[in-house]
Amino acid sequence: RSAPIFMPSPSGLFLCLLWPMEFRYEIFHTASLLSKVGTRSGGGSTQRSPVVSSGDSVADFGWIGDDDVYAVLRAADFVEQATAFMVTAASMEGASGDDGTGPPIRVSVKSVANLAQSVTKSATSATFAVTKSATSATIAVTKSATTATLGLASGTLAATKSATKAAVNTTKKGMKRSMGLFGKKKKKADDGGLSSMEAESQAETEDMSEAAESNDPTTMAPIPIDMDPSNQNRLGGNTKKRSIELRKLDLVESNASALGASIAAATSSSMGDVVLRGGNRNIPTAVFGGPVLCVGSRTEEDPEGSAHFYAKKTGSNGDRADEYVSTGPTLPYPDLVVWDDDGSLCAVTVSDRVAIYALDGSAFVLLGTVRITNPSNNIGPIYSAKFLHGVLYCCSSGSVHCVFIGESADVTRLECYELASIDAEVAGPIAPLQQYKSFMPPKLPLPLVLPSVLGYQSGSLVVSTVRGLHAVPLTHPLLRIGALLSAGQTDAAQKWFDAVPTYECEALSGFVERRGFPDLAMTVKGVSIERVVDLSMRHGYIGQLEEIVETYGVRGLRSIDAGRGLSPSLFGEHGGSVVVSVAAYLLAHGRVELARRMATECLRSGEEGRREALLVASLLLSVDEHDASRLVARAVEDVGMDWPVAQFIRHYVLSERT
Repeated sequence: RSAPIFMPSPSGLFLCLLWPMEFRYEIFHTASLLSKVGTRSGGGSTQRSPVVSSGDSVADFGWIGDDDVYAVLRAADFVEQATAFMVTAASMEGASGDDGTGPPIRVSVKSVANLAQSVTKSATSATFAVTKSATSATIAVTKSATTATLGLASGTLAATKSATKAAVNTTKKGMKRSMGLFGKKKKKADDGGLSSMEAESQAETEDMSEAAESNDPTTMAPIPIDMDPSNQNRLGGNTKKRSIELRKLDLVESNASALGASIAAATSSSMGDVVLRGGNRNIPTAVFGGPVLCVGSRTEEDPEGSAHFYAKKTGSNGDRADEYVSTGPTLPYPDLVVWDDDGSLCAVTVSDRVAIYALDGSAFVLLGTVRITNPSNNIGPIYSAKFLHGVLYCCSSGSVHCVFIGESADVTRLECYELASIDAEVAGPIAPLQQYKSFMPPKLPLPLVLPSVLGYQSGSLVVSTVRGLHAVPLTHPLLRIGALLSAGQTDAAQKWFDAVPTYECEALSGFVERRGFPDLAMTVKGVSIERVVDLSMRHGYIGQLEEIVETYGVRGLRSIDAGRGLSPSLFGEHGGSVVVSVAAYLLAHGRVELARRMATECLRSGEEGRREALLVASLLLSVDEHDASRLVARAVEDVGMDWPVAQFIRHYVLSERT
């Protein structure tokens, strides 16, 4: 038997066990499953059966929302084709012999995940083939013996043949009925004098060996559910059997002991089939659960495929599948669709690229995309992904990456860091916390084979691999600060600021700002005045900007090595300055007195200060014309010929005003 996939419901009340190789599922009531056996079997007042629902011919499963609603992908046509393939594969395996010299069966990982049947069915198919071969051999020996005895026991032989034929037919029909296979008998005009029993056995043997002798690649290897040509070319045929059915679980409040029998803890009722966007043109091939249903479809005409989200109509309170309609944009066919615990962030992975969406009501907003890359080699597609307290952790076949999500100045920023890899170079022991030489976290060498993130434990990220559990340490300050800020633990994150060297304070401040905490970015020890002024003006911290002006004054602002924001052709070769920018910003936010004080201080700072005072005073004209004119006159008096703008204002503008 193959191992199932455990899929707990968002409500925590139910647990689904999905056997993808057997196309069936079972749903258990968690409380009944964990209760004592004696209570469950009659020792208590309520006897509950833990199994509440089950089904077969299901290619995929997904929970939707937190109301115990789930979606199943019905694909009866695919199940029939998969069963036929496994019978063929079993016969080919038997024909290869014990030495393994027969023709190999080309099986890919994806094909096995979509098509492989259980070992029980394969063994049954192989036993069926061996039984028929043995029966044919027995018939041949019996015929020779009967011919040699010249018909001395013809009556006995006829009776034996009749009984054997009836037993074989009964056995074959029972096996076919148990596997759902009803092969066609081959009719031949000339049977070469064979008896009816021999002709039937020979025809069925040829049917089973026909696939092994064929060179058709579609017979040699499994066909993925979404790329089967027989499904793509017959939209009006078997593909109509594929549908997305919604079902809902309702708890049973009745007392089982009063009924005198054990009953299930919940009942499953059908809500109907979802009407897919595009109708028959979009053949469903995958279901992705979450707060919103996602259905992927792929056809031969569109091998890249697409996916759509389906949500309830606005204001709808019913329990019908037709109330779910397509919403959001058309997405590329995803490999994974994962949601955070709050159901507000959704990550869609396609190969090695991640797109993160925010669910705002019933609308989807793309926050950004990031590519999980490795400079040394191609890491391949993303194998698993999981949100942990606002941080997205992605795993390839041999590496672990983290994606930090932050919003700064209404712009969402995504940053990806590689934490560990199987091909990382071993550069000695991991450095202690105070000895990190770079603000970028190092890539740790770990034997990761198909890792999957489980959670946090003692400051490390616990991942599960085929070789066991591994702990990826998160002791680097950048990783620890990013994880704490994403979880909203700002006080704990600030304590880690001291672990970063002083020469990396600007990089730390920028990282904290990109995580969406500009107020904390200004508190980083050793950050420059330029950085504080920039953060204050871009994020609207007027009080912090006033404190900077009053503490450091015009001289401190002028020492900032910043780019010029005004055109040099207007006000001389020096252009604009940080002082003018700060004064204009304060004036725009109603700080008139502080802007006037800055203009007055500029007048006492030499010729360059006069230029800045003239610009600030010209802005003050719209607020206080009398006082601003006085500042303008002081700025342009006693200037030389190297400042033509001042001469023009003094001779033509101020003279006309006076």
